[in-house]
Amino acid sequence: MAYRLSCPCTELLYGRTEEEMVEVAAAHARDVHSREYTAAEIMFMAISVPDSFLPDDLRGNPSSDPHERTSP
Repeated sequence: MAYRLSCPCTELLYGRTEEEMVEVAAAHARDVHSREYTAAEIMFMAISVPDSFLPDDLRGNPSSDPHERTSP
């Protein structure tokens, strides 16, 4: 099960795991919005999605860098 978070700035953020979702969303919030959120706050805003919803660059490729993309 993967995770997706729709940021109000229109970016779609994805993570293959909860840990990756928190890492990606925290970096986005900090770098783009100068905001800090806890892991619990991020996961409250994220939804679980089937792995098939992941962008092609993330499906089945655990070595890809989640910070290199935020939108499909």
